[in-house]
Amino acid sequence: MLVKTDQPGYLKDTSTGAIINNDDEAYRRFQAAREASKKNNDLCKRIDAVEGDLKDIKNLLLQIVHRNN
Repeated sequence: MLVKTDQPGYLKDTSTGAIINNDDEAYRRFQAAREASKKNNDLCKRIDAVEGDLKDIKNLLLQIVHRNN
């Protein structure tokens, strides 16, 4: 059986003692924030990869310039 707690948005399961969050909107906000964070991390990884590629290209161009001098 679930009973209300002093904190709004939470219920307590009397058989297990577990506290359950039943605030659906807060959970949706949490999921959206987690997804945004995941996308941000993915973008940072992609930017780091592009920076590494540009560094490699720069080094190759410098090698070509030094060989021709």
